[in-house]
Amino acid sequence: MFLQIGKPINNGRRFVIPDIHGFPQTLKKLINKLSLTVNDQLFFLGDYLDRGPSSSGVIDIILHLQKSGYNVFCIRGNHEDNFLKSFNEEIFNKNNRARTRIESRDLIDIEPELRNTYLDFLNDLPYYIELDDFLLVHAGFDFSKSNPLNDYESMLRIRFMEENLFGKTVIHGHNVTRMSIIKEKLEQKDKIIPLDNGLYYSLALKDLQTVSEVSELDIGTLICLNLDSYEIISQENVD
Repeated sequence: MFLQIGKPINNGRRFVIPDIHGFPQTLKKLINKLSLTVNDQLFFLGDYLDRGPSSSGVIDIILHLQKSGYNVFCIRGNHEDNFLKSFNEEIFNKNNRARTRIESRDLIDIEPELRNTYLDFLNDLPYYIELDDFLLVHAGFDFSKSNPLNDYESMLRIRFMEENLFGKTVIHGHNVTRMSIIKEKLEQKDKIIPLDNGLYYSLALKDLQTVSEVSELDIGTLICLNLDSYEIISQENVD
């Protein structure tokens, strides 16, 4: 399950946003900074769910963009995979009154038609996207395997990639990375670029007492990368 996408027409730009984790207002504010057009392409790297105030709100934004004619493409993260497994387990256990722990209950404790819309969105998510010059994946690839492109579990959960055996640059989320390291890898045109700056950590950062402590951690924002210019557009948590 993957998508192969060609370059946009009419000088369209290509943007990538990683792990949003249920913070819709922050996502909306970041997208507004992009001045997105119908010629652009916007890619999401998974983990739309959990931790923030509204998983459904994040998916609503994505679905609205797609219905409005924007070129928006999404892949699966480990949180989407966990949600689907837990949901199926809950249905299986319904007869014996077991209740599986599902964090993003706002996706299922709703009227059936809307719930099915969310489930269809999650079930249809591919594991990676291949562009002319990039591979977009949630967590990464296990290059010790004979065929990394068949190892879906690693695409969702692997933590570290020490090498890249593909000719294309790998862009991934999942592993929270300091902004300074992300910028360094972009400047060096590294073949493996992490983008997750740990937006959900911003909740913990609110408990810190000084600006210097927050600055030293260098995490807690939502990042968007322009794939063509390597420009970073970032947004602090506003949810």
